[in-house]
Amino acid sequence: MTLMEVVVVLVILGISTALVTPALLPVRTPDATLDDVIAGARATAIARAQRLQLTVGVTGSWSLGAPGGEVVASGSLATTGGQPLRLELSPLGTCVARSGLPVSWDAARCRAAASVSP
Repeated sequence: MTLMEVVVVLVILGISTALVTPALLPVRTPDATLDDVIAGARATAIARAQRLQLTVGVTGSWSLGAPGGEVVASGSLATTGGQPLRLELSPLGTCVARSGLPVSWDAARCRAAASVSP
């Protein structure tokens, strides 16, 4: 091999590494509201066609990942509710509250249900 061939191979390896590495790292989302995080998690579960779990800690740090598996995204909330939260998101877009959400939760829309007055 000539020196020119070695340089070309190294350039190709460098470019492919630069393109592949960001896809392997978990996504960090800037501070957001809980509604933004839930909407993004729902969209991610639908796009990946995968059951995901959203966990929000007492401090407002959150992570989204496959149950017992890889972390897909993580970040922190701008404001915290002070209560831990755990949601399971289906590939069909439904959100089942496992802990920390109000009783009136609309699983089909992934948000608090509108209260109906008599």
